Order: sequence, then structure tokens, then C-alpha cells
Amino acid sequence: MGGHPYKPYYRPLGRNVLINPIKEESRSKIIAPNKKEANLMKGDVLATGPGTPDWKMSVKRRDIVLFHSRDRIEVEHDNNVIVILDEANIIAKF
Repeated sequence: MGGHPYKPYYRPLGRNVLINPIKEESRSKIIAPNKKEANLMKGDVLATGPGTPDWKMSVKRRDIVLFHSRDRIEVEHDNNVIVILDEANIIAKF
């Protein structure tokens, strides 16, 4: 899996998730019916927030997830890009 050497320097709060984006180099592609859904990315979960009283987190560290690329924040850490986003933007886990 991702194998990202991330040590939790950033700790996500609430429903936020830290993700290491995975660059796809395989022959498989995500088929989307329209351009909005074509902005999907795959990534390795590095850390999750604790959730909120009304939101139980459904992903955990080392999960591989598919997420919308919109509404994400990119942070550079040790020359790697880490994505921070709300768990609501994760649409599937593998």
C-alpha cells in the first residue's frame, strides 16, 4: 500500500482526513459519466480526525480511498504533497 513515510506532524481535527494522493500508473481508469465526476483521485489515508458528535469516521489510517478532488487543501510536507479534506468528500474505499 501507499508506503508513505508520514509521521503525524499534522493532526486532522473534526471530520478532516489527511491523504497521500496515489499517482495511477496502471491501465485501469475511472469511468465517469460527466466532467464533474471525472475529478476523482485515489489516495492512502495517513490520519483522520476524531469525528464529531454527529459524524462517526468511517475511514482509518492505511485505507485506500477514492475522493472528489474539489474542496481539498494541499500541503507540502518533506517534499511530498498531502491532501486534507472533509471525509464527506470520500466516496469509496478499497
